[in-house]
Amino acid sequence: MACGSGLRYFKDHLGVCFHSAADFYAHTNWVKVKSPGDIADLEAEDPWPGLTNQGPGDWPSNPWFVESIYDAVLATIREWHLFEEEVYECFPTDGTWRLNQEGVSSLIKVLRPADAASSLFLNRPAEGRIKGTFHNIEWCSSAIPHTAPLKIELWRDNTWYADIVRADDPQPPHISDTMFSWDTYTCYDALGALKTIAADNAYPHYQIRVLTLDESFADTSAYFYINVPTYGAPSNLAADPYAWGMISLAWQDGSNCESGFEIWRKKDGDADFTFLKAVGANVHSTVDSTILSDTTYHYLVRANFIGQNPSWSNEAECFVPGGAPGEIDQLDGEMDMMEWTPKLTWPDNSNNEEGYVIERRTEWESEFSVVDQNVSPNTTTWHDPDTSNDTVYHYRVKVFNPAGYCYSPEVWVYVGKQPMMRKPKG
Repeated sequence: MACGSGLRYFKDHLGVCFHSAADFYAHTNWVKVKSPGDIADLEAEDPWPGLTNQGPGDWPSNPWFVESIYDAVLATIREWHLFEEEVYECFPTDGTWRLNQEGVSSLIKVLRPADAASSLFLNRPAEGRIKGTFHNIEWCSSAIPHTAPLKIELWRDNTWYADIVRADDPQPPHISDTMFSWDTYTCYDALGALKTIAADNAYPHYQIRVLTLDESFADTSAYFYINVPTYGAPSNLAADPYAWGMISLAWQDGSNCESGFEIWRKKDGDADFTFLKAVGANVHSTVDSTILSDTTYHYLVRANFIGQNPSWSNEAECFVPGGAPGEIDQLDGEMDMMEWTPKLTWPDNSNNEEGYVIERRTEWESEFSVVDQNVSPNTTTWHDPDTSNDTVYHYRVKVFNPAGYCYSPEVWVYVGKQPMMRKPKG
């Protein structure tokens, strides 16, 4: 994974990993492989005690686990481990945070397959945090009478902690419902009084258990975090010129249970702020692309909560100048030896460009021609994918907006003969 494109790669590939891992856990009662030796056992097709109930403290044997899915299990484990390594390589200081935040689903699953010998622990590849207010608890109706009412319990460290739906609830969910919407912070003690959930920020202590009233059937979720609700205001709101007709906004999230954020704006001379746009929970930045140049704008961000008053951020202001973009005073060119393409690099000296155009000519051509006219604003590097060996290329970069344009200095790059790759010995 190239760290330069790490965040988009992270989000794109995380869904794939979680999908494959969910499929893996839906077919085995493994919790998580933690040592290379376990993988080696699978690779050699040796029976691992955790699947055969032959070792001390193993999970009950799964009668519907078959040898034919070893390959799928191994592929899933390897894919997840490689992905974890890449995440921590690109995000060494907050890899765990990214895994937790992106790995969270508002769906807590508990499951009992019809032919399973015992309850199935449906684990996520990485423990997630329950951040927010309303979440769904989903269960499987197989092997349980459809008319049976249910109670739903919150467990902490494998011990009953609170009731989510009590046995004496006048309208309990039934197994035929298969899903229940839970207000995360509404739980009850043994006497039915409201109970406050303890903070859970260092280790995933909590589980959900769904039981019939006579407790003849019980299903349990994976362990997960619960964050006690905080209703802090967004802070450190900053507004900066981004490009022609655009201002970027960024802030810090001061709560863990907001339903979303609203962006409010006014221009110099306006008496009041007006609503601009809404973004989702856990979003920390956005772009205002509806501005006029040579105008100062003021912004506020509001965090909204369910059942609580909203909280407002500090005020931030920004001025985006009109006129032509700033000059590109330096252009560097070199061969990217990994991709074997010419690479251009320049400083971004303006905050109001609409984009860039790359122009090129060979040493025997007198006029430049456009090779890429769709380079985005704030770009500072570019690769030329279409060149010939043993050729000198001259380049220049044009920065533009509706008010004008300017060119960079010229630079040349020699594309030699691409070296042949030798096959390593052994």
